[in-house]
Amino acid sequence: MYYHYQNLKKSDKSYGDRRDKSLVHGRLWWKKDMYPSDGIHVEWVIGSKTFNLSFNISKGYVSEHTMSFAFCIPPISLYWDFNWKWLEDRKWWNKLVREDKSKIMYTLPDGMVIFKLAEERCFGIRIFDWSICWDIYNKPHESNSKDPKWMHGYFEILDLLFGRRKNIRKTISEQNVKIPMPEKTYDAVVKMEEVTIKRSRWPFSKRYTVADINCEEGIKHPGKGTCDYNCGEDATYGLSCMVDNPEEAIGKMVASVLHCRRVYPL
Repeated sequence: MYYHYQNLKKSDKSYGDRRDKSLVHGRLWWKKDMYPSDGIHVEWVIGSKTFNLSFNISKGYVSEHTMSFAFCIPPISLYWDFNWKWLEDRKWWNKLVREDKSKIMYTLPDGMVIFKLAEERCFGIRIFDWSICWDIYNKPHESNSKDPKWMHGYFEILDLLFGRRKNIRKTISEQNVKIPMPEKTYDAVVKMEEVTIKRSRWPFSKRYTVADINCEEGIKHPGKGTCDYNCGEDATYGLSCMVDNPEEAIGKMVASVLHCRRVYPL
């Protein structure tokens, strides 16, 4: 029997791998043997704003679980994943979850191994950002125009009540600027725009100003990869942000590049 626990809650003042000791967000795994084997995975969040009642079933060698549940009603979210491979030998299970025809190949030291992709079916209802989404025996990893509409649906409550949201962008100015960096000064173009968000059946609107910076030369900084082949030199060619003037946009771009250089040094 194998089990381990992970605390995912980070305090605002913690850095790196340090976690606070509260069980606000955590995970727990229990397995009969070393992977792959039958086991259970549980995750919980206390203080969650998510509403999700769903149930997934899966079949395939690449899948990490055969059954999963989500019970999320604010302020508590609970998730269960069960990995029971013995279910795949049952006839009723094979009829419920059809095998995917797609395949994936892995190159291992002892040769090439071909796995069949997991076939999943999900049931449930989710409410988030004033939107409702439902699944009835739906295939979460593929889409087919021949599938009936009742299998998966989505609509926004605010769109139904007040009309669809419209974003109207109006150019305020566009000018050439200089971006000062420690090694040299880069040429760039800053475009300031006013964005208005409104709905047809709502009398009020929201306005804010955004800046789009385009630097054709690119400001170099280390890559953000985790392996030797993607940790080489990278560059920032543009940035979009909500600011009131070009000077603030230039400051944000300089801060972004310096942050990458500090966090991901060569």
